[in-house]
Amino acid sequence: MLPGKRLDVLMKAMNESRQVKKDAYKELKEAGNKLVTARDSLNQAWYLEQGEYEKYLDDKESFKRMRSLCGCNVKFIEGVLDNLLEMIERLQEKLQKSESRHLSSTLRIQIREYEEEYSCYTQEICHHDNAIIAAQAELDKVLHTLRDYRGKRKELKPIFDSAKEKRDDAQVEHKSAVLDYSNSARKFATYRNYLAEKIGIPSRYRRSGVFVEIRSDYSVMFYFGGKGGPKGEGCGYYVMNKKGKVIYRQRPVKLTGQG
Repeated sequence: MLPGKRLDVLMKAMNESRQVKKDAYKELKEAGNKLVTARDSLNQAWYLEQGEYEKYLDDKESFKRMRSLCGCNVKFIEGVLDNLLEMIERLQEKLQKSESRHLSSTLRIQIREYEEEYSCYTQEICHHDNAIIAAQAELDKVLHTLRDYRGKRKELKPIFDSAKEKRDDAQVEHKSAVLDYSNSARKFATYRNYLAEKIGIPSRYRRSGVFVEIRSDYSVMFYFGGKGGPKGEGCGYYVMNKKGKVIYRQRPVKLTGQG
């Protein structure tokens, strides 16, 4: 392959690998951003679940204590009700046997008082039962919320895993692209420097860098020795045809103020 053509092939390979590396970096950055978003969402869901779980445990213990206390109170009240019921039944038996109008009136008053007391205690039992039912309902709400948070966290886990897998794949692709670019750039630079030496560009200029432009006919312009860079002000340049023969030489111009 002719030198100009070969250098052009190497340059195009380098430019293509540079674009691949650039695209791979873009993909890696996007995958990294998606992973951060997925991780933040998963962490937030986990914190919400943990907070609600701790609340559920606290509320459950409080509910157990309240239910136990209400149960003790109800048991005590049920004993009182049994006693009241026995007294009412005894008074009713006396009332049935009583032949005295005054005694019957007194017994009716006592029975009514015990019945009112019995009704009050019955309402108190209902109050305790309702309190337990209400507390159980509140605990069920907390459990429902906990299950919602847990379900959301489980939904987000595969999204996070997928984002992590894509980020890891993007890292591999980017690393491979960087290596490919490094190899293609090294091959191009090696051959460019070989040609620069072959066509006679002084070593002091080659050490500071040589810039090339490849024309459509595969002739090559070698720039070197310019101010601030190979193609800077006052630079020199050699023109090599596609076969590798130098057809023009222009030495760098020494500018005012340069040593």
